[in-house]
Amino acid sequence: MRHRLRRRLLLLLIAALVGAVVAPAVSGWKLIAAYAALPRVEAVVERTVPLASGRITPRASGQEIVVAPDGAIFVADLHGGRLLAYPAGTPESGVVLAGPPRGPLLRSWAIALTPDGAIALLEASTGLVHFFTRSGDFLRKAQLTDPGARAMAIDAVGNIYVSQPDKGVRKFLPDGQPDSLWGDAATPGLAPFDEVVGLAAQPDALYVALSTTRELAVLDSRGRLRHRRRLMGLAGMLSIAPDGSLYMTEFATARVWILDRSGRIQGRVVGAGGDETLFFQPRGLAVLRGKKLWVMNDSFLTLYSLRGPP
Repeated sequence: MRHRLRRRLLLLLIAALVGAVVAPAVSGWKLIAAYAALPRVEAVVERTVPLASGRITPRASGQEIVVAPDGAIFVADLHGGRLLAYPAGTPESGVVLAGPPRGPLLRSWAIALTPDGAIALLEASTGLVHFFTRSGDFLRKAQLTDPGARAMAIDAVGNIYVSQPDKGVRKFLPDGQPDSLWGDAATPGLAPFDEVVGLAAQPDALYVALSTTRELAVLDSRGRLRHRRRLMGLAGMLSIAPDGSLYMTEFATARVWILDRSGRIQGRVVGAGGDETLFFQPRGLAVLRGKKLWVMNDSFLTLYSLRGPP
């Protein structure tokens, strides 16, 4: 009797050990196979713009970027605490709009444009959102979130969405007032999430990149959860393409992902011949008409032409 019991316990232990080893291995191989099967969009470098160029010194370290309809590029320089602009999208046109030497440090991860063309910069150390004209004139500032916030988006009518550390995402109306009708019913004005590292807004949807759980959440216009998709890699900064698809950078593995409107992964961006070393610590990005893509690679901006599906 004891012998049978010992044997049964031994078999159970072996089964548990096999499950602990084999199951993750099988799961890992499935993920690798799914990654390899993803459609690839080939990117060709058109030009590179070092951040420390034009009238911008010393070295800068860009985070999120935004591109105006006329092609002007604006960059949140976290390292230098500045708002940078490249009106012609060239090194020679680079200029400091805010921060040293024009004013105090403005260390920021996130930047966005309002519908009337003003530049909004989310200051990470205070949670203040500063608004500037395109020439760098200060307009106003508003306390919209807490220190440590890393993500912000502004939709086509001027609603502002900001991450709130360890709480989620808050929505503010164009006049800066909280929208108490938006978000979870238990937390008016707030959609609760863990660490938020990226936001992008459509007229009928808000996309939320979640670092801790490696997911992309899709909210409807009322701030209610529509989808929650598991990512293949890590969450990162977001940009909506003219066709409504979503692009996302992955800093740690130097990848750029393509997702559909519902947050499902549709493909990835690679270099010629499937080159996986095309990007270097990618951060902010902007997808333009004509299949053009700007990416903030460490301390330089790169413009790519995209070829192929999806």
